[in-house]
Amino acid sequence: MSNKILVGLSGGVDSLSVALFLKNKGYEVKGLMLELIDDKTLADKNFSQLKEYAQPLGIEVFREDIRKEFQESVIDFFCKSYIDGITPNICVHCNENIKIPCLLSFKEKYGCDLIATGHYARIRKEGERFVLYQAFDTWKDQSYMLHRLTQKQLSQILLPLGEYKKEDIKTFMRENGFEVFANKRESFSICFTQDKKYTDFLIEKHPELLSLKNGEIHNNENKTIGYHNGYPFYTIGQYKGLETNSEEKLYINNIIPQTNTLIVGDKASCYVNELCISGINYIKYQTLQGEYYFDIKIRGKDEGTKAKVFFNNDNARIVFETPVFAPTKGQSIVIYEINDVVCGGEIESLVNFKK
Repeated sequence: MSNKILVGLSGGVDSLSVALFLKNKGYEVKGLMLELIDDKTLADKNFSQLKEYAQPLGIEVFREDIRKEFQESVIDFFCKSYIDGITPNICVHCNENIKIPCLLSFKEKYGCDLIATGHYARIRKEGERFVLYQAFDTWKDQSYMLHRLTQKQLSQILLPLGEYKKEDIKTFMRENGFEVFANKRESFSICFTQDKKYTDFLIEKHPELLSLKNGEIHNNENKTIGYHNGYPFYTIGQYKGLETNSEEKLYINNIIPQTNTLIVGDKASCYVNELCISGINYIKYQTLQGEYYFDIKIRGKDEGTKAKVFFNNDNARIVFETPVFAPTKGQSIVIYEINDVVCGGEIESLVNFKK
């Protein structure tokens, strides 16, 4: 039995509850805080608080500075995607390229056999494969965010929170004297923007984007009906913040970076009934070929839409039973069989719904 676990600690209630939960189960637990952003004051505060509460329980806490790697792999990717007119799925990208690989790379340094995180999802072994599937708390479920993980990675990860409701975790922490963590406000913003709007963060990193102000807004007849602040600050399906001379409510249908142009139309124009994905990562099955019928999620909190999926190795064409609203290039498509993650890939092309 592997009994030495390295737990990734963020400073929040979920990850610390994992360390305490595993300790109570008899595992030898060590905690690791990954230092990601250039806010030394906040990092020092989080680390000191973690040590104060964890070490009296026999949980050693360490920290590793991966700010350079995080900047290059996550923050730079985030900015470049918007500059390229793409809306990135940054949490999926980070889990695939930084957080999980880094935790796994450090486990031997700290003498551990496995890692554990505070993600709400579940893993089981089925035959020779490790299957990622949805958490018991479906609202908190993060299987969508972990769909890029490999079989080797899934074999080395524990996800204890997958069996619990969020409120159960808070109650567990309060009962064990961790009121200060249980009462922390849950953040829904991107971790590295530190509660800033992503548009302000982009300008801070790339002030040259301010020169894109007064870009044209075109209707579907290619007529100029207004102006915008720069294409990287908008996403497909957005209607807020658009100033046009039209009296109807208009939504962004397309973004053209080359000319700094937004194309707008009615809401129906944002619906898509077919799309193609590439770079598929298979989880439940080693590979699939041909036609299947699965549930498709186009975003993390999506309830899922039935669709026919035509697989061709690491590519697939997806035809939805009912059109879906505003999928966009750069976003992830995750394919489910009931609660199990079958596979997932990135949107490559779209076919808009025709009324």
